[in-house]
Amino acid sequence: MEKLFPFDKEDYRSNLYDTSKSGKEETYLLDRKYDHISAYNLDEVAKDYSKDYRKGQTLSSCDAFYENKYHDCFVIEFKNTNHLAFRQFMDGLYRKLADSHMLLLEAFYRNKNAEALKKIIKVLIVYNDRLNAGSGIQSIHCDLNRMKPKKGNKNRHNTVQGYYENDEQFDRECENLKKKFQDIFYESIEFVEKKEFQDRICQN
Repeated sequence: MEKLFPFDKEDYRSNLYDTSKSGKEETYLLDRKYDHISAYNLDEVAKDYSKDYRKGQTLSSCDAFYENKYHDCFVIEFKNTNHLAFRQFMDGLYRKLADSHMLLLEAFYRNKNAEALKKIIKVLIVYNDRLNAGSGIQSIHCDLNRMKPKKGNKNRHNTVQGYYENDEQFDRECENLKKKFQDIFYESIEFVEKKEFQDRICQN
């Protein structure tokens, strides 16, 4: 990894546990035992870069930049929510992926171009199905659609704002995002549940 320019990258060294913190709720997606795994805090890099070069107009970066012992490099976005609740975050995720790509080129990889960068950076988007929001939301959808209005269209179809109705909707939106960014900005993009991430990524 090239030297972070014009910053000292060590000023932004953190760990996977701390970078998984949700700013609003101040909760952590990952288990505390992973606080020994070094990662860079992309949010903090973006904040300082925006202050110095964008007159305070902030970038929408992902949460972490992580390089494992095999030198596989990952941009990671943590969302401590059930996958069916991703609908409310999907538009922001587009901005985060675009801005993070620019930030990597400007800060971490100034000696590489976009074509080279897309061959070495993978994206992991981590969610938490242990919250079990999905079954509750699907029940609400079913209850709403069983209720018949007194007037108007009797064949109503309601959705709960910010939530996908089912896995098919979620999968379709994920594929649309991948088509935009995969092989153009990044080598690969993967949506991963918390347990799989901890078992597969945090053990390497």
